[in-house]
Amino acid sequence: MKGKVSLAVLALSLHGCSDDGPSGPSSPSPASSARASPAAPAGGALSGRVVDAVTGAPIGGASIEVEGLGPASADSDGRFRIDVSASDARVVVAAPGYWTRETGIRPMGGSLPPVTLSLLPDGNDFDLEFFDHVFRDVGEDGTHPWTAEPQFEIWEGVYECTGFVESAECDELTAKEERAPGMFVQMMRGVIQADAPRYTDGHVLGSNVTTRSHPPGTVLPRSQYIEPGKITVALVSTRDDFSWGFWRYNSRGSMIGGHINLNIIHRSRRGVYSHELAHTLGFDHPLGLDRVPLSSIMRRGHADEPTRIDVLHARVLYGRPANNRTPDIDPAGYFVNGLRRSEAESGPEITRSAR
Repeated sequence: MKGKVSLAVLALSLHGCSDDGPSGPSSPSPASSARASPAAPAGGALSGRVVDAVTGAPIGGASIEVEGLGPASADSDGRFRIDVSASDARVVVAAPGYWTRETGIRPMGGSLPPVTLSLLPDGNDFDLEFFDHVFRDVGEDGTHPWTAEPQFEIWEGVYECTGFVESAECDELTAKEERAPGMFVQMMRGVIQADAPRYTDGHVLGSNVTTRSHPPGTVLPRSQYIEPGKITVALVSTRDDFSWGFWRYNSRGSMIGGHINLNIIHRSRRGVYSHELAHTLGFDHPLGLDRVPLSSIMRRGHADEPTRIDVLHARVLYGRPANNRTPDIDPAGYFVNGLRRSEAESGPEITRSAR
């Protein structure tokens, strides 16, 4: 829903933090190691700018309300300044024609780093239903961007799907004697280099692409072909006509690994390459291909190339914090200007897949 969110409902005692680097709405600065003396309590002036998440244009007159304080208004250029207290707090940002954003602030003593608070437009080419469907699992899950450049590894053999789970997903691969045709490696490399930057607003460049071979008979369970910091690609012969994309993320929502099983019958279909690549970069279709509400590489029967809708909404994905949820609530523990929670605190990993 749109509009102002009650701060009484949002009052939280926050701990830790989970800014995932370039995917956040601003560039967080690490907290100073110096601690404020009792005579100089933490806190300071929160300043920055409110902008449109799609266009980057300033939003004049936006309301910025810090938990426990009265609202302040941005000037005509979207700039604002608020004196904040020593405690962590939630911030609600609202403006006519935009979805209200709720995020966190962590006072750190002295002058707080300026922040950019971006709001999702209600319309103007942005479609929240599409964004939630493709990037936030219809509100059941958060966003999953890459926060560091992954390595892409194309396997040069042909693999047989020798293990299945109930959904008919390939859960185990066995390397065959056959080698993949050169056009498979060439096309996959070209798709990675062309589409990865478009699908991630330049956060993933697709420039680190290598190849690898496995001796015939090598058995690879899924736990071995989804490796941290890497997206692997295999040409697979299987009992069905599906290609699959697998991805793994941590409980913060940051993408940490991916794998593509490209069915050998799809080896000449560029659109399948691009579709499965998009899965490993944060795209999904949880209600099925035919339920995707707008023209998209995630929609059945669509053209081979990412659409304008894909590119626009992917830019929003990589401008939100990992685990950002519907309608636009940043995860508890995320601070637009705060510390980063360590990987050790992130909890278990989650693996998902789609065809």
